[in-house]
Amino acid sequence: MYIDQTSIFRTIVSDKLGHDPTSGGHGASSSAITSSEESSRAVSPTGIRHRFAGKRDGLKRRRRNASREEEDEERARRDFLAEAYRIHNQLSELTAHLRLIRRAYLSTAPSPLSSRHRPPQPPTPDDDPERARLRYLERSKHLSDREKDEVDVRARLVIKTCRDRVELLEQREKLRQSRAPTTSSTASSLISHFLPSLQALTSSETTLTPQQRSSILAAHHGAVIWFLNAELLGISERQREMQEERGRIRDERGKSLGGMVAKEVVSANGDAQGASAPLNLTIPYKPSKAFDPAAADDDAALDASLDLTPSQIQQFSSENTDLLESMQTTLNTVLQAERSLLEISQLQTTLISHLASQTETIERLYDDANDAIGSVEQANAQLREAKQSGRDARFFLLVFLIGASMALLFLDWYSS
Repeated sequence: MYIDQTSIFRTIVSDKLGHDPTSGGHGASSSAITSSEESSRAVSPTGIRHRFAGKRDGLKRRRRNASREEEDEERARRDFLAEAYRIHNQLSELTAHLRLIRRAYLSTAPSPLSSRHRPPQPPTPDDDPERARLRYLERSKHLSDREKDEVDVRARLVIKTCRDRVELLEQREKLRQSRAPTTSSTASSLISHFLPSLQALTSSETTLTPQQRSSILAAHHGAVIWFLNAELLGISERQREMQEERGRIRDERGKSLGGMVAKEVVSANGDAQGASAPLNLTIPYKPSKAFDPAAADDDAALDASLDLTPSQIQQFSSENTDLLESMQTTLNTVLQAERSLLEISQLQTTLISHLASQTETIERLYDDANDAIGSVEQANAQLREAKQSGRDARFFLLVFLIGASMALLFLDWYSS
C-alpha cells in the first residue's frame, strides 16, 4: 500500500531551513536562480571567446617569435657558409696563380726584347683590371724583378686579407655560441632527470634539442674555420718556398756571373800583356778628388808598367761601375726578400699557433657533438621501449575489459 509522505518531508525541510514550506521552496528556488545567473554570467560565451582569443594570440606570438629566431639562425648560418666559400675560392685562385707563375717566377733568363716592349692585351669592357693583370702575368714566360716583387706583394696581401676575414668568422662564431641556449627549461630538465622515459615520449626520433643543434653547428663551423686556417698555412708555406728558391737561384747566379767576369778580365789582361798574371789584374782605379803630382807620377808609372791604353782603362772603370751597381741592386733585392720572408715566417708562426688552438677546439666540439648524438640515440631507444611497454599495457587492459564484460554478462544471465 502506497502512503504519501510528501507533507512530512516538506515539514522537515522547512524546519532545517528555518522557513515554512512555501517560503522555503521559493527561497531555495531563488537562491538556485541567483547561483545559476552568476554561473551563467561567469561562463558567458563572450568571456569564453575572449579567454580563448587571448590564449590563441599568445600562442601565435610565441610561434612567430620562434619562427623569427629560426629564420635569423638560418640566415646567419647561410651567411657564414657563403663567406667561408668566398675565402676558399680566393685562396684557391691564389694557389692556382702561384702554380701557373712558378716557372716564370723562378726563371733567371733575361726576357727577349719583343716581350719587353710588348704591351699587355687591353682588357675587355666586362673584364676586371685585376684579373686581366693576373692573366697577363700567368701567360708571361719571363718576369722582371719588379713583376716578381709585385707577385710577392700581391700574395702577401691576399693571405693577410683572408686571415683577417677568417678571424672575423671566428669572432662571429664565438658570439653565436655565447647567445646559444645552454640550459633547458625547468620542466624539461626535471622530466629528463627523474622520468627519462617520459622525456623520450615528448620528442620524436628526428628532433634535436636546441642545445644539441647548437653543439653540432658549432662543431661544423669549427671544422670549416680549421680547414681555412690549414689552407692559409699551406699557401703561405708555398710562397715562402718560392721566395727562398728565388733567393738561392739569385745567389748562385751572382756567384757564377762574378766568376765569369773575373775570367773575362783575366783573359783581356793576358792578351794585353802577353802573359797571365792574376795578381796584376786588380786595378783599383780611383779618380782623385784633388791633383797630387806624386800620385799622378805613380799612376803614370803603373799605367806604363801595365801597358794599358786610356780606352782600356775607361772600359775597366765602366765595368767596375756596372758591377758595383749590379751588386747594389742585388743587395737591395736580397734585403727586400729577407723582409718578405720574415713577414711570411711571422704569419706562419701565427697561423700554426692558431691552428693548434683551433684543433683543440674542434676536438672538444666534436666530442660534444658525439655526446649529443649519443643522447639522441639513447632517447630513441627509450622511446622504443616506452612504445613497447605501452603496447603491452594496452593489450592487458583490453584482455581485462573483455574478461570483465564476459563476467558481467555471465552474472546477469545467472541472476535472471
